[in-house]
Amino acid sequence: MFREEIGKRLLVTVIWLTMLNFLRLAAGRWDWYWLLFWLGAGLGTFLMDLDAWLDRLVLNPQNGISQEIKKLVRAKKYQQAYNWLLDAQQRQIRLAFRSALFQLVLVIFCFWALTSTGSWLGKGLVMALYLQLGREVVELRLRNQDQFLRQRLFSIFKKTMPARAETFWVIGFVLAFLVLNLLLI
Repeated sequence: MFREEIGKRLLVTVIWLTMLNFLRLAAGRWDWYWLLFWLGAGLGTFLMDLDAWLDRLVLNPQNGISQEIKKLVRAKKYQQAYNWLLDAQQRQIRLAFRSALFQLVLVIFCFWALTSTGSWLGKGLVMALYLQLGREVVELRLRNQDQFLRQRLFSIFKKTMPARAETFWVIGFVLAFLVLNLLLI
């Protein structure tokens, strides 16, 4: 599971970065600071696991899975600990980064980072986080895990959301990502 998930993430990130590079080259806008963007994107690719690590190790340390992950980390078996985390993360509904509210804030934050800051490392980090969250949302949708995706996105709201809300969210999230990428070209 570890290699498969890391492979998917890296493949999607490299394809996205390559496409952006070609578009920037065609527009005559490539510069050396773009390497900082790549570095930030590499970091952002793995940032999406931060909510699961915080949940397992800080917020719910008494959980059985959390205890097992801690044992593996103490034994310096990091790959096995990450496998446990990925397995738990794929079944867990309430994760901060996976909620619609966080994702809406992320869209706004990405727009701010792309238009108001000069940190190419930061731009790469937040856009890669956005990319990976989008990849996960689309992947769940394509695997027909609509109910799980809806719960994950809207579990912070008291009201049950209709299936249409999830569909609109996925489409809007992907379109917003594409629009934000236009600011990078």
